Amino acid sequence: MYKKIVVEIVKYINDNIFITIVHKMATLLKNGIMKIIQVFYRRKKEKIHLRKLARETKMHGQSIIRYLDCLEKEQILNSKKEGNLKQYELMDNRRTYAVISLLDLEKMEKLPLLRRNAINIYIKTLPQLPTFVIIFGSTAKETYTAQSDIDILIVTNTKIDTTLAEKEADAQCGMNISTFQINYKKFIKELRLKEEPVIQSAIQTGYPVLNHIFYYEVLYNERV
Repeated sequence: MYKKIVVEIVKYINDNIFITIVHKMATLLKNGIMKIIQVFYRRKKEKIHLRKLARETKMHGQSIIRYLDCLEKEQILNSKKEGNLKQYELMDNRRTYAVISLLDLEKMEKLPLLRRNAINIYIKTLPQLPTFVIIFGSTAKETYTAQSDIDILIVTNTKIDTTLAEKEADAQCGMNISTFQINYKKFIKELRLKEEPVIQSAIQTGYPVLNHIFYYEVLYNERV
């Protein structure tokens, strides 16, 4: 069943279709598997030892081994033995990106209704869709207050006027959106050079709400 679910996720998220069926699929994944994936979601590029995974998921013995074996079989995780312990890491493939995208969707769905609606209205009102829309700052870190701005990074091929989208989100939801914008080619360059603090903050702490799988393909393949 797990394999079927993952295949369906890839099918439906590809690439900017963002629909509720994906969120429903998340509930079908076994709780133990999601606990493991959440650990890697917080540390996407890290290699994590079995002992640490057991501690953070509060699963031990054959229960966690069974789930880890399943994730390896489905090509979500890869393992390597280091001494007496195995260490695991996320594999770089579209199936992995699709599963990570579920947790992005879950974070978005957990936002207060007004804040979530403001983001959706903002995106729909933009004169053209960017390549990526990344939520970061206090909204992504879940440290916001009712008065906190929504920080959004948009990655574009050509500069977009966001004035109307910001005004519409404010008018309908009373939420101020702070837009940061970067050209796609410069974004690719920034993944390597790591020079712009705001862009790095968005990459390190934020999550995409548009073109999820393509975002992770770029992030994993261009980053050094």
